[in-house]
Amino acid sequence: MAATEKRFPRATFTKKLIRICERLDACSTHALTFKHWFFEREDSATSTATRLWVVGSYARGALECGDLDLVIEVQTVGGEPIERVVMKAMTCSPAFVRCYAGTPTKNSSGIEFPHPKLIWTGPGSDWKAAIESIAPDPTAGRAKRPIDALPFRIEQLDAHIEQLEQLMKLKRKGIVEWSFVPFSSLEPMLQEDFTRSEECVARVIDHEMAGKKTLQLLSPLTRAMRKVEPHGVWRTNHGRLNNLWCGGTLLRLGRPNPNTHSFDGDPQLRQIGLVPHLSMRGPNGIWLIRRGRNHPDTRALASVGAFYLAEDGTPCTITCTDHSGGRYREAEVLELFLTYSHALQSIEDWNDGAAPEDQWLPEVKAVKGSKLLGLTSLCDVLCIGETELAMTHRGAAFTGQQEAPAEIAELAKALLST
Repeated sequence: MAATEKRFPRATFTKKLIRICERLDACSTHALTFKHWFFEREDSATSTATRLWVVGSYARGALECGDLDLVIEVQTVGGEPIERVVMKAMTCSPAFVRCYAGTPTKNSSGIEFPHPKLIWTGPGSDWKAAIESIAPDPTAGRAKRPIDALPFRIEQLDAHIEQLEQLMKLKRKGIVEWSFVPFSSLEPMLQEDFTRSEECVARVIDHEMAGKKTLQLLSPLTRAMRKVEPHGVWRTNHGRLNNLWCGGTLLRLGRPNPNTHSFDGDPQLRQIGLVPHLSMRGPNGIWLIRRGRNHPDTRALASVGAFYLAEDGTPCTITCTDHSGGRYREAEVLELFLTYSHALQSIEDWNDGAAPEDQWLPEVKAVKGSKLLGLTSLCDVLCIGETELAMTHRGAAFTGQQEAPAEIAELAKALLST
C-alpha cells in the first residue's frame, strides 16, 4: 500500500493543526442538532472539547505524513451525536485529518496510540509551544502495522482492525487470496465503447443510487472489469448498488466491507471486488478477494475437470426459452463435457445435416478446479450429461426445480459421478 499512498510535507499538517487549535480557542463548546441514530426524530446535545493530542507519524516528527491523526477528549451532555458530527463542529473536518474521540489509551479508533503529544488543554493554553516542541526527525516514519500489507487504508474500508487482522490470518492459512488492480494501470476507454450491459449498469448508478463520488467510479471501474472479467456481463439484483455484479465478481463500492462469508458454497461467486471512493491520497483501484487453495470450496473442486465449447475464447452459452404452462421462461445454458470426445461428438451432432459453409466450429477447451467458477458465473443452468444444475434462481425456475440454486459441493459431485 505504501507505494501508492500519497504523502505530504510536514508543514502542510502544521498549518492545519494551528487552525484547529485556533478554532478550539475561539469556541470549544458546541450546541449540536442531529438526527437520532435509531428513531426518526431530531436530537440535541452540548459537546465540549477538553484536551487534544496529536499522534501517529506527525507526533514522531516525520518529515512527510499521509494524514494528521488527532485524539480529542470530548464531554457531551444530552443526546448521543455520532462522532463525525462532533468532530466537524470542533475542527471543521479539514482534508487529510483523522479525528478520534477519547484519549490516546482508549479512543474510537480501537487502538492505543503510543507516544502521543498533548497539544491543547483548553482555551488560552500554550499550544504553539507544544507544537514547536515536536522536533522533526528525518528517520521517523509511519508506524508499521500488520494490516499495512492490505491494498487499502483502514479509513477506506468499513471494517475494524480486528476484522482485517482476521482476514490476513485467513490469507496466511490459504483460505483466501487476493490481488490488486490499480486504476492508474488501465488504458483509457471511450464512452461509445460501452457494451449494452455496461450501459444498463451506468443508468442504474446514474439514476437510482449514486452520489457524486460513486459516479466518479463508473469510468475506471468499467475499464478495470474489462480486464478482470473479459467475458462477464454486468447485472444488478433488483437495481440495487450493493448487489452489483460483473460476471462472477460481486462489487462493493464506496466504503466497502471485506466480509468473505458470501463465498461459502456459491458457484456464481468467483471473487469479491472492493472499490472505495476515489481519493487524492489513494490507493485507488479494485481489491479482488478470492477463495484460496485451502478453502473448502477450492478443495471440493480440486480433483474435478471438464471440457466446454468456446468461440474466440468466449465460453458458448445458449439462450433457451420455455413457453409451457402459459408462462414464458428464459435462461442462459452452458454445457460441460466429461471428455474431449464427448465435446467433439456434441459439435458433430450440432452440425448433422448442415452444409459445409454453415457448420459451427467452436474450440474445445479444458477447465479444472476452481477455474470452473469462471464458467458457472456466466450461466443460469449448467448441463453435465443428463444432469441439470441451476446456478441462479432464474435457472431453478427454468428447470422446474423447487430448491435454491446448486452449491459447489453439488457441482463437484455431478462432475465426479456423471
